[in-house]
Amino acid sequence: MLRPTVMSSYPNGPPRPSPTAATSLVVSRDKELIALVRRSCSPPWSVEARTDWHRAGKLVGSLGVAAVVFDDDVVPQGERSELISNIHVWFPQAVIIYVAGEHNREVECLAREGGVLSYTSKPVEAERLESLLRSLSHRGNTSPSAPAACRTAH
Repeated sequence: MLRPTVMSSYPNGPPRPSPTAATSLVVSRDKELIALVRRSCSPPWSVEARTDWHRAGKLVGSLGVAAVVFDDDVVPQGERSELISNIHVWFPQAVIIYVAGEHNREVECLAREGGVLSYTSKPVEAERLESLLRSLSHRGNTSPSAPAACRTAH
């Protein structure tokens, strides 16, 4: 069941990736999720897949990353808050999509507060994620319609 796609609060609105040559980075061991991201991002965008989140953070400068799909199954549970706090340090101009192995309200709120554009949990509704990724790669559009729900949570 897909959890609502949400926008977090960005001071100047969400970043808008360029529709010209850019990279989508997917950090996951889930072959179906990786394939979905590859299908959804058409040229001139390229897709890089990594299974280690620490190494993914080191690729920032060399890839021109404009969108990141993070599957938290690659992150040990005790390190997820570290990932969330570093995600926009590593990818300041990137649109971040967070895929949780299972829905957890606390992680969802941390992700939103950490600048994640979209939060969802597995099983992922393929059509919805595909639509968001295609929108990003074709038009640089980062405006999902769902409202943020955790701005005042805690």
